[in-house]
Amino acid sequence: MNFWRKVTLLDRRWIYLIMGAIVVIMQFIDLGQKIPISPEVKSLYDFTDTLKPGDCLLVAVDYDPAVMAELQPMAVAYISHAFQRNCTVIVTVAQPQGVGLALTAIETAARRYHKVEHKDWTFLGFNPAYQQAMQLLGLEIRNAWATDHRGTPLDSIQMLKTIHNYRDIKMVMALSGSDVQAWIEYAHERFNENVSAGVTGVMAANLYPFVNTKQLIGLLGGLKGAAEYETLIKMTGGGIHGMDAQSVAHVAIILFIIIGNVGFFFLSRAEKKAKIEKGV
Repeated sequence: MNFWRKVTLLDRRWIYLIMGAIVVIMQFIDLGQKIPISPEVKSLYDFTDTLKPGDCLLVAVDYDPAVMAELQPMAVAYISHAFQRNCTVIVTVAQPQGVGLALTAIETAARRYHKVEHKDWTFLGFNPAYQQAMQLLGLEIRNAWATDHRGTPLDSIQMLKTIHNYRDIKMVMALSGSDVQAWIEYAHERFNENVSAGVTGVMAANLYPFVNTKQLIGLLGGLKGAAEYETLIKMTGGGIHGMDAQSVAHVAIILFIIIGNVGFFFLSRAEKKAKIEKGV
């Protein structure tokens, strides 16, 4: 009984330490889990995989560090697929907290595929009047951003010489921790632009109607969506590692619950037996 008593009285900080160690260790181990591909993820992949070299995509980053665990792997995976297809990529940011995340995502993918800034990709940075910028993109991109994040005029950027508005951009990939409906309303409904989305797991359910009505070409939902896309492009990144860590952590939690309940059962039975022996 002393063993079970020690187990039930274990300092919870040891449990936190074990869970933290699992998450860290699983970032370096690939379990090789089979990840089933959902139709909305496959639809996005299929559209992107038919693009021709030189086609331009816009990746709109609208998230902050609070949700980067789910959305940053999506950004890296999608931009990586665009570079696999030799497409050019424009990245914009809707909130100042996302500037560093967006730049890190595109630089990570660019290093992997040896892509060059201003030739293969351009980072326009943060625009405080973001919804206005969505509408201006339907007319002329230079009306929304005069320069890129380094202050380089757009007319001086090689890949933007022929890019003026949505007609020159094959699709907007909106990655958001809050709302992507503005892109649907302005880009798709007003200018008939192709739009897809990557959102947190809790947001995904609200966007399935837009997928069903073809207002969204595809949808990545949460860490699982990122892992599915990485699987399709044959890349192991934060999505797959995150799913592995999540799976092992869930197993550990279940084991802790089982051990705790078994310990409680034996201690309760021992206490009951002791009371009977004392005649209580």
